[in-house]
Amino acid sequence: DTIQHAPQYTKVFARKTRRGDVTWIAREHYLRCDVPCGSAACPKCDNQSSQDTDPQPLLAQDASHYIIPSLSVCINFLELLEQIDICDMIVMQGVIDEIQDGNHHGPPRMLQRVRALARDPRRRVRTFNNDHYTHTYVQPQKDEAPAHRTQRAVIAAAEWYASHVRIPIVVLGEPAQEPVLAGHASGVTVMTPSLYLQQYFPANGSLVELCDSLAQVAAKKREVPEATTGAAEQTGVYTRYKDDDAVEALIKSGHVIAGTFHVNPRKREEAVIRVSSSSLPSASSPKEIVIRGKQNMNRAVHGDRVAVELLPRSAWSPAESEGSGQLGAGPVARGTEPDMDIDSTADEESVVCGRVVGMIQRNWRDYVATIALEDMRDTNNNHVLAIPMDYRIPKIRILTRNVSQFHDVRMVVRIDDWNLGSNYPDGHYVRSIGETGKLETELHAILVENAISITPWSQAIEHGLPQSTPSQPWTVPPFEYTYRRDMRDHSVMSIDPLGSQDIDDALSVKHGKNGDMEIGVHIADVSFFVQQGSALDAEARHRGTTVYLPDRRYDMLPAVLSEDVCSLRGGFERLAMSVVWTFDRDLNLKNTWFGRTVIHSCAELHYQLAQDILDKKKIPTPKPGVTVKGEGLEGRLFRGVQVSEVYLSLQTLFEVFSRLHSDRMGKGALELASTEVRFQLDPSTNIPKKILTKQDLIINKVVAELMIYANRSVAERIHQSYPTCSLLRRHPLPNPHLFLGIEKCASSQGFRLQLDSNQSLANSLERANNPNDPMVNILLRMLTTQAMSEAEYISTGSLPISGYYHYGLALEYYTHFTSPIRRYADVIVHRQLWSALHQPVPLRPVLMDDPLRELASHINRRHRASKAAQRDATELFQCLFFNKLSAPALADAVIFRFYPRGFFVFVDQYGIKGPVQLIDKDSNLHTTLQDANFTDTKHDSEHTSVILQSPHGDHQLRLFDHVTVRILVNESHSHLPSIQLELVDWKPSLRTTSRDTVPITGRTTATDMATAIKLDEKRSSDSTAKHSPIFRPDKPSIYHLVTNLEPVVTDADMVIGDSNGCVRLWAMSKDQKAQYRAKMEERARKSGWAVAESSSLREENRKPAAVEQKYREEIIKAE
Repeated sequence: DTIQHAPQYTKVFARKTRRGDVTWIAREHYLRCDVPCGSAACPKCDNQSSQDTDPQPLLAQDASHYIIPSLSVCINFLELLEQIDICDMIVMQGVIDEIQDGNHHGPPRMLQRVRALARDPRRRVRTFNNDHYTHTYVQPQKDEAPAHRTQRAVIAAAEWYASHVRIPIVVLGEPAQEPVLAGHASGVTVMTPSLYLQQYFPANGSLVELCDSLAQVAAKKREVPEATTGAAEQTGVYTRYKDDDAVEALIKSGHVIAGTFHVNPRKREEAVIRVSSSSLPSASSPKEIVIRGKQNMNRAVHGDRVAVELLPRSAWSPAESEGSGQLGAGPVARGTEPDMDIDSTADEESVVCGRVVGMIQRNWRDYVATIALEDMRDTNNNHVLAIPMDYRIPKIRILTRNVSQFHDVRMVVRIDDWNLGSNYPDGHYVRSIGETGKLETELHAILVENAISITPWSQAIEHGLPQSTPSQPWTVPPFEYTYRRDMRDHSVMSIDPLGSQDIDDALSVKHGKNGDMEIGVHIADVSFFVQQGSALDAEARHRGTTVYLPDRRYDMLPAVLSEDVCSLRGGFERLAMSVVWTFDRDLNLKNTWFGRTVIHSCAELHYQLAQDILDKKKIPTPKPGVTVKGEGLEGRLFRGVQVSEVYLSLQTLFEVFSRLHSDRMGKGALELASTEVRFQLDPSTNIPKKILTKQDLIINKVVAELMIYANRSVAERIHQSYPTCSLLRRHPLPNPHLFLGIEKCASSQGFRLQLDSNQSLANSLERANNPNDPMVNILLRMLTTQAMSEAEYISTGSLPISGYYHYGLALEYYTHFTSPIRRYADVIVHRQLWSALHQPVPLRPVLMDDPLRELASHINRRHRASKAAQRDATELFQCLFFNKLSAPALADAVIFRFYPRGFFVFVDQYGIKGPVQLIDKDSNLHTTLQDANFTDTKHDSEHTSVILQSPHGDHQLRLFDHVTVRILVNESHSHLPSIQLELVDWKPSLRTTSRDTVPITGRTTATDMATAIKLDEKRSSDSTAKHSPIFRPDKPSIYHLVTNLEPVVTDADMVIGDSNGCVRLWAMSKDQKAQYRAKMEERARKSGWAVAESSSLREENRKPAAVEQKYREEIIKAE
């Protein structure tokens, strides 16, 4: 009864067969009378029951109006419709169908973006199938253009909605271009986007600016239509793309290869196409194709998916020029790792080259940009060039009426089109971010570049949050005790970084009879508070993960949840989802229990404190009544628990860890390395005062191993219940092609990496250990980490069982369960686990395979964006630290790769990897080498060493050699600052620190002085350790010691000098001076140096006479 069986009209359309023939398809068009309107204000339609199969949210019941965009607005103002402020909108299916026909020139991925409007659960946006509903269907007229019929259908649907729901309808349209919109019934108002914003969002300047910018683009598009083939191609700039059908046929025939376009971050007119195995027409096809020159790049932008035609073999470039081009002059684009640049073809005779002939999919996004300085000087110029912050993106030409408003401003722009006859793509201004150089501006720019949008929590979310205050903290609802396991009597403790407030996990130990023990991993029960389908769930899904930056974090959940109600804080009863294992006295697993629990943590520890307890170090007894948490025990023990009890629990956890870790290592798990940098910030300016490299303690590994075991147990359980729709995390096998450079590094030290399996790789990494230089093994593990494939979330229905394997952890099944406060994937896994424990209750549709695949892809993108933003922000803060120094810092660096213009180094002290350039872009030797009379550089055939040639003798640098580098900051008006490294000496820096040293401040400490003096004495006695004539005097001295120890001069109270000049030394404390006076005097006399007071520095740094006299008495006068 819901379908009128008489067809209204027959749709006839053409479809191409697999052979390339054209066949005509006739399809009957039926109408229904049961299409729901989707409004919560409607009592007639069955909207609530439709929610089970339709994930689109209902339109608000109390909305002042509903919005219906016309076809023209969807095409020209789509970006405005995507803004989070625009809600309660209805997009007609007829408009989507018209866009799908492809007859309209709009923004990239227009169809996908329009459809995504209704899939965003944070907003009240719905699609309405107006062409299949009896009351809104509009019969096409004779010889009527489809777009004209679509406009009439929009007005008909708007009139029906106005009478059906009794809520005013606003049709967003352009009456000047859509005359049919002029006639409509009462209850419907037609407004231009500009007029609509003036009436409903008058105070939202960013929306008004965006609308004005889009209107200018639309007007320009109407005035200057797309250039014709003849006129555009006569300019000789670019060639027209082949049409989609031709590209598809050429790809199938193997004449054209499809791949993603990656621009070289150091050479904009060079790119590489990395081709996936599924896109290769044959096994002999190249996996990487290099594109050189803007004509061959043919308007492709970094990230686009393109069709590439190979050039004749005679046009392929030699391999050496490939290496030269890939690492030429210029800063590195953020988000690129040194070992991931284009160098995989370095061992081949020539590089496969090609040209772009077709565009499969544009990947244009929001770009942070700055107006070129030369355009700022011409205030009468309406077209200006915006320079993107990403070096890989070309300049974008935008239209503006007021150039001066963009002076020293970072702004967001988008690309609209790239015509054949234009050197630059055309785009439009979106919004301003802030003044260049300001910390807040640069951090916001990093978020935009990584597509991270942080908006305030909506009122709907805030109204649904639990209430908790210090005076009235949240308590567990009584009903929760009726079905949850009560584990408040277990010894539960949390171990997290110092200062953590979002405590996801806790551990428990309980000894039973016969030597059995229960080990529990308890995870915050976030899924209890974040109900599926709620506004909070939609926002958490959109964010995907918490974003951690050096000075802040952007939470996935509101603070009342992440820092209070969900956080497993000590001394409070909390809801948890738990995994409890029962082990016998020999640590054999007897049973695993899953379920919801109530816990009461009795100890809230940080890693160093837990390690100290485990090591039986003496810890001061907490003062009575002190509840403020510090580095000690104050405010960290609850319910009368004693340190001795905590020790016994930690000892038990350590024993379990040892067994679990040993079992996993025996199956081939990899122990890789990475550098995590943290900062000690000035609270008043947020500028770093110290750089700290994270050092893992034994207790870190204990906690990590138990979390891995919990994730594994949960993965096996949910896959048992839902084999085709479990959310797992897999780590694919690595690509051996990416290990060529690492194998070369290992062989240079006499080691051989075996890639047959993860077990063989783990064993070979364990053997690759140089007892004289621990950095060899550390660097090999770091490079191996970077060469690995990226771990990713998957729905098990998308891959065979063999595809679930986690290569790095050596586990058949693995997922993320232990951090639901900061990862949305863990929330989904919690829901799946709880559903699995209560079968046969079916999963909701959103957790089935197809939507789960889409969700997994979204979470993967958010996870990658978060890591990229964290990496970019870390480099920004490193630049801020080195910028504040009054002189460049010197540091020890280890060479791990050569390229034709120089080599790459790793600076362990500061966690920096980057290139050291020996030859600039004009093929001139670097300045510091010229000063030393070096004439040339020469690489060996294997690229494992370089010889610095000089009339006074040659010097060879090899892989894993330690050299001294100067750390500089490369400033830019249009880009973020970047680290620049310069070679200072081919010898190791005396300021070498081991990885056990945490604080790196750039200033001399007493320990630094002692270490440096011992190293200098050792090197002076070594007959092979010649002082380089480039950087220090010929006679033995401690010049290099002082310059390495203290490049920063603040309150300089001592100087060390000889006939070659003075070197200032940072003021030491009285105790430090007394401690090292004898060694300084002895070393100075041996070297023929004099240590004396500097009167010039006294003039610069005046002190009271009494203090100055005291300092004067401390000065050593060797003469």
